[in-house]
Amino acid sequence: MLIAPSFSPIMINRCRWLNPDIQISLFVYQYISFSANKEDTLVFIPQEISVRPTVLTKAPELTELLTYINKESVREIAKRLLDEAKSLSKDITIDPLQWGKSIKYKGNVLFYWQPRQAFIRISTLNEDGEWTGFNIETEDEYSKVIEQIKSNIKKYDKNA
Repeated sequence: MLIAPSFSPIMINRCRWLNPDIQISLFVYQYISFSANKEDTLVFIPQEISVRPTVLTKAPELTELLTYINKESVREIAKRLLDEAKSLSKDITIDPLQWGKSIKYKGNVLFYWQPRQAFIRISTLNEDGEWTGFNIETEDEYSKVIEQIKSNIKKYDKNA
């Protein structure tokens, strides 16, 4: 939330280029003071920020996503994570996204796989059932996340 006496047209225009999933609202109020009768009032001035539509392009191939990662060791972990996830069940699907991969189990999102330059970002449900992001750079981090993913598959099966 931003509060200011005013926002420049440049700032408002830049808000239009944000992710369309992010809802931006602009509330403009004007304070008016009447000196004659000593009554003040606050006037709401409706404003709307329309977000520009996202232009979808073809999602990048896995090789393109992997080459974005700078460290060879992290690149290998990232590839192995997808391979191991695919081998966990015949009900696992890997869907392309503009920024990574969505790995689903029986139609439910199991985790999101997102390459970064220095690590791989995995977003999945934690032990408490809350979506959490994990940055994976080492074998230990990889082992913890893969165990969490296996645990989540068991939870999905139990709830089915």
